[in-house]
Amino acid sequence: MNFRSLGLVQRGFSPVVRLQQQQIRNLVVYRSSKSKGGIRNPDDYLTSGSRKYELNEDNLKHIKGYLSSIESGKYQLPDRLLLQVITHKSFAHGKLPYNEKLSILGYSLFSMTTAKFALHIAEVSKARDVVDVVNSTGFKLLNRNSMLDVFSSLTGLAKVVFWKNPEPLNLDGASALNKTVERNTVLALIGAIISQHGTKSAEEFVINEVIQQAVKSDYFQPLESTA
Repeated sequence: MNFRSLGLVQRGFSPVVRLQQQQIRNLVVYRSSKSKGGIRNPDDYLTSGSRKYELNEDNLKHIKGYLSSIESGKYQLPDRLLLQVITHKSFAHGKLPYNEKLSILGYSLFSMTTAKFALHIAEVSKARDVVDVVNSTGFKLLNRNSMLDVFSSLTGLAKVVFWKNPEPLNLDGASALNKTVERNTVLALIGAIISQHGTKSAEEFVINEVIQQAVKSDYFQPLESTA
């Protein structure tokens, strides 16, 4: 066959068939918190510590058990909402339902409730001036972070949170971030109670569970000694 007579050469076709060698790449994934920039095992994104993110009884039994123990389960929540409560936005790159908006909602009511409760105590204690108010037990309730820490510690809520530490080798940073994550989780729980049971029930929860837990703890002891 005359390729030239068919005009194929002029059109850029060649009678020579070139075989291109296909390159095969092996993809290796790894599990490590120390290396950066590589392709990580997808399972790592869905794991917090030794716990895998799933809607199951193992992940929810701790927080469900706590809620069931309060006033015959008055504040119980749906499983999917509970899973969202204990999921921080740092987990799985924020691709799963996380608790940020719930914590914002919870913070609004928590701040209002603690302020009202503090002013009520100051009034009952017959504080005579600003100094008396500042030195009163009620005013110390405005140290909201301490109350959230007490509640988280007593309930063990921090043990069930799904989150990722952005700097796993920085122990000081990890500790500071963990406190923030714990507090946001408590606030998200309050926000979830608002969404399911209403503001009044959530306010009762804050007073009877969060504030009263702080009052009964050793949190006030060093503060009272300086009053």
